[in-house]
Amino acid sequence: MPERNALLRDATALGPALSAWRRDLHRRPELGLSCPRAAALVAGELRGLGLEVREGLAHSGVLGVLRGGSGPTAALRVDMDALPLEERTGLDFASEIPDRMHACGHDGHTALGLGAARLLAARRDALPGTVLFLFQPGEEYPGGARPMIADGALDDPNPDVIFGCHLFPALERGRVGVCAGPTTAGNEEFTLTVTGRGGHAARPHECANPIQAASRLVLDLQGIAAGRVDAREPLVLTVAEFQAGSGHNVIPEDAVLRGTLRFLSETAREAAMREVRRLVRGVEAAWGVQVTLESRVDGPPMRLPEDLAGRVHGWCVDLLGPERVELLTRPSMGAEDFAYFAEARPAAYLRLGCRDAARSAGLHTAFFDFDETLLPDACATLAWCLWRFLTDESRISIFSPAC
Repeated sequence: MPERNALLRDATALGPALSAWRRDLHRRPELGLSCPRAAALVAGELRGLGLEVREGLAHSGVLGVLRGGSGPTAALRVDMDALPLEERTGLDFASEIPDRMHACGHDGHTALGLGAARLLAARRDALPGTVLFLFQPGEEYPGGARPMIADGALDDPNPDVIFGCHLFPALERGRVGVCAGPTTAGNEEFTLTVTGRGGHAARPHECANPIQAASRLVLDLQGIAAGRVDAREPLVLTVAEFQAGSGHNVIPEDAVLRGTLRFLSETAREAAMREVRRLVRGVEAAWGVQVTLESRVDGPPMRLPEDLAGRVHGWCVDLLGPERVELLTRPSMGAEDFAYFAEARPAAYLRLGCRDAARSAGLHTAFFDFDETLLPDACATLAWCLWRFLTDESRISIFSPAC
């Protein structure tokens, strides 16, 4: 097993490389499943470490295999893609591409994955098993986890456990949260098209105004989450887009609403969508319009084994001390397609604290940034957890399928 202080010291020495990788990716963000530049950077670095490399999973995903002894296999998944957002941080390494930004920290995640690979590759001769490094595109949209799994990311070698991580502004910089039980929400995206009867804005009595009907529907939909269809667990329903009209004096034919439903169980999802359909029927009857509903489930809820989380919590405490580590049992209503990996294998997920007074903007905002000095310890934590799993003799009894 690597000596704790030596691992932390080596991770600290990696600080400049971690920042350089992060900044290089930050300047040139890529979207969706098309992350060829990030993939080329990752593949080149992994090959330079002597890892076996597969490219092209889910279009631009990369798999690196670090083989040590004949023991078990652990995997680490990090994401690479950015968001369609105009950056407003003012950083000297800000995005050079209009309307694209790493506003969710995936540039940092990719750097952490490369750093963990470097730390463990330097200890290859003592590594008791195999480690997979999965660099995933499309986490934000349209979802890269399922196609990576379909392309064989977990097949050869077959990992016994998989770790994920995310920078987390709700935790103080330098702290680590180990998630247990319900962790992130499932996501169902929906589109409601309200079709009325257009006409002159001066003669609304001759029309069936879809804007008015859609506005009523927006207000009614908010009551689903407010009333908690299933009061035993959280539920979020948000209308995030409203498109209608083309002039101040024209009542349009159509209005379009788009939004998301976040849920922690299939029962809650089904109940909420039944209520959506009931409200749609009521608006149709009251306003003389027609409403079509289209939706798709974009990812399941993520639920993580509590026994595994407890063990990972202990490993993190061993490395960082009890004052910097906590067990997180309250779910986030954000969605994370790592949930597909957690369905496929026993999984653990770490939230890496990045909140500080100088950088108060949240994820998915044009001002998001994080202090890069947190990267070395976070990198050491990921490498440490991978190593500890490979040497944990009790893993067979504690690593049960996801609950």
